[in-house]
Amino acid sequence: MSTDDLQHKQKKHRFHFHKKTSDELAEEWAEKSVELPRMPFFYINIYQFCMPIFVIMAIDFLIYYLYELFSVQIFWQITILPLIFIIDYFLYIWSMTKFCKILHWYYNKKSPAKTGVFSRKFTKHNVADRSVHFYHLRGFMYKWP
Repeated sequence: MSTDDLQHKQKKHRFHFHKKTSDELAEEWAEKSVELPRMPFFYINIYQFCMPIFVIMAIDFLIYYLYELFSVQIFWQITILPLIFIIDYFLYIWSMTKFCKILHWYYNKKSPAKTGVFSRKFTKHNVADRSVHFYHLRGFMYKWP
């Protein structure tokens, strides 16, 4: 086989891409849409923000109970209050990271994260590949270092 035949064969198998206009793309994707369920994203926000608040409220009720138990004077309660607010803030951030870590662990258990190109096959109004769904859920979570 000569080099000319080999070059001709290589040229024959190359991909030729056609640039599509925005109208052609809109027409092609008009019937292909994915509706992501809204409730899981709502639940993720509730879980990430409200669950740590319940932890902080429980600790604050414990502090209030200790005030009542030891009958701490109002002057000392007001003096300690800024410190309690600062501690509450840091505990809120810390517990938020822990709840997000638990949620991330759960999503990884259901569908492990993978890199690369995902299958974009559609079934009615959803993506057939389950890992894409969990990819979107992981993307909606807040990330912590």
